[in-house]
Amino acid sequence: MPETPYIPLTTLAPIHEVHHLILREINPLHLLTLSKSIFNYLLPKLYHTLPVDSTNVKQILYGVTSPRGYKAQALSHVKRLEIGINGRGDPLRAALHDLFELSSLPRPLFSRLEHIHFGHSLWEPYDGPGGMFEALLPSYIPPCHISFDLCLFPTEQVWSNRDYNLSRLRRLTNFLLVFFHETSASHITFRVFHPSDCGKNSRPYREVSWDVQGESKASADLYMLREWVVPHLLRRSEEELREELECFFENGMEDRFKFLYDDTIAWDWKKRYVVSVREEKLEGQDTSE
Repeated sequence: MPETPYIPLTTLAPIHEVHHLILREINPLHLLTLSKSIFNYLLPKLYHTLPVDSTNVKQILYGVTSPRGYKAQALSHVKRLEIGINGRGDPLRAALHDLFELSSLPRPLFSRLEHIHFGHSLWEPYDGPGGMFEALLPSYIPPCHISFDLCLFPTEQVWSNRDYNLSRLRRLTNFLLVFFHETSASHITFRVFHPSDCGKNSRPYREVSWDVQGESKASADLYMLREWVVPHLLRRSEEELREELECFFENGMEDRFKFLYDDTIAWDWKKRYVVSVREEKLEGQDTSE
């Protein structure tokens, strides 16, 4: 057996002629191509969380209708979908609407989805009419936890703060009216940031969680979201919110719901909706304006 030659690798010059072969062998895509077991092992990890913005939405859905089904299989492993966390919301809305409007897309597209996270940019002022992708998205997803980021001033003593908050809440409400038209809102989290601190790595100064107990009643749950939850996002404490929710039903709303939905006559509507609040003031942050 010939003696192995000694090659001092102080530079890559000695392996110049074969370096492309070495790189090909250690290329992770090469392993994925050769090994079906490695492909099946890594695919759920690679697609666990999928950020979507106006720069990548077309690439994400490119090839999803291919007869070979590789892209559709990959997207079926998505468990967390992040929409509009970075960038502007209006071009993303239009791009999502145009793509979800394609009748050839498989349904559900994200069959293992557990959480959708909508970014605050979706509630910013639009440059144009945009697209109502919220009317199309529900047909591509299963019921799951949904969280909304909002940039709101914690107090509205200044008129400009109040106008700012109202414009964002109005756009959020319009989104909810369409998105939850036929889908019950069973588990929702609203993450509220100060407008001066709305970056991706920022922490919310307030989180309001909304859980629905019992079977779905889409129209009733949507009514509660629109008329009660969104207008109360900035209430001072969890105890205050719960007291106001109880008074809301004691003042006739419970009887109204039972009249509208006679199959829920035995329901305890006061216990159906569970609201919780987590507040945090970051060190050095002024939320008084």
